[in-house]
Amino acid sequence: MDEAELFETALAEDPAAQAALAAACAADPGLRTRWVAHARLAIVLRGRAPRSDLAARVAAVAQARRPSQRTAVARRVVRRVRPATGRWALAAAAAIAVVVAGALVWSTEGTPPQADPVATVPAPTWAPAFGIRSVAGGIAVDSGTLELVWADGSRAQVAPGSQVYPGAVTRLESGRMAVTVAPQASGSFRLVAGPAAIAVLGTRFTMDTDGDGTEIAVESGRVAVTVPGGRREVAAGGRIRATAGGTADRRSLWAWAATTPLRYGVLDPAAGLVRSRPHQEPPGTLACIAMPLDLTWSPAVRIRVRLHSTVPAALTCQIHRPEGWNLAATAAIPAGWSTREFPLEDLRPYQPRPEPQVGAHLDDLLFISDSAEPLTMAWCEAVDGG
Repeated sequence: MDEAELFETALAEDPAAQAALAAACAADPGLRTRWVAHARLAIVLRGRAPRSDLAARVAAVAQARRPSQRTAVARRVVRRVRPATGRWALAAAAAIAVVVAGALVWSTEGTPPQADPVATVPAPTWAPAFGIRSVAGGIAVDSGTLELVWADGSRAQVAPGSQVYPGAVTRLESGRMAVTVAPQASGSFRLVAGPAAIAVLGTRFTMDTDGDGTEIAVESGRVAVTVPGGRREVAAGGRIRATAGGTADRRSLWAWAATTPLRYGVLDPAAGLVRSRPHQEPPGTLACIAMPLDLTWSPAVRIRVRLHSTVPAALTCQIHRPEGWNLAATAAIPAGWSTREFPLEDLRPYQPRPEPQVGAHLDDLLFISDSAEPLTMAWCEAVDGG
């Protein structure tokens, strides 16, 4: 019996548990139908048995490093919770044992990938550090870089502004992760990011995901990417964008690097972030990050940026031309981290000017918020393609 069936069986027997789960599902409609993290199960169970110590025991399961340890602790959870909380808690505790001791496959934005990644490698390990915090079974990287390390020597560098769920199949919820995978004899190393399920044989690649899709750029080796629209392989030097509708080829054109001087803003090397400065027109009312850009105009080019804003705001992407006039477009950004994409064809001159021609040089890039609250940038790049 899988976790979803356990839920349904227990709920059919316990009206109080039905009410507790209904409240949780109101905030998260996908809760009933997908794998659930130990913390969410503990929250539901606390509504049924507030005096039990189940939450602490579930945390002990999650913290156990080796599969044998997780299985042993999970069995103790099931045995100890039976007299305190009855059949509902026993069913849910059994579900926890399955979730934590076995392979955990996550979905993103309520849309599971078409592939069914079968993990045959242990979950990665990592070291706690400043700027890294736990979130409902996963890890949020607020600053600095989180390194995940697998037993076979594979490694992943998780960029600031990212959220990741390490497990037998690791899921990148949002942000960017650079992965170096040790040679795999049978393609057993699997990752999930957005709508894409990724199988690798031994490679170095980068992936980042937002609410709409996942970008995958392969530096060496090859990866197999499965999305609802089908499956394809990406070789070294290739880049694609994977969405629920399929995949599209892309090409990297330019990327900001920490060695690139800023026109406006402050680099925080320890955190791996760029922080805005107050804009001067008028003084202190806008937040701005600006950097040099080496790019030529084409309607197929897109500027991609990952930013953090402390409040919802309107973000303007502005590009300067050497002739002294600007192109700009504005998009709404939420509070927190988000990735935004600005197609150059959507940028328009501030004043009546001729439309830019293909091949026209672009030399400065600015991001300006309509709020005085600070902006923080994790990365920025230019790509072309669908």
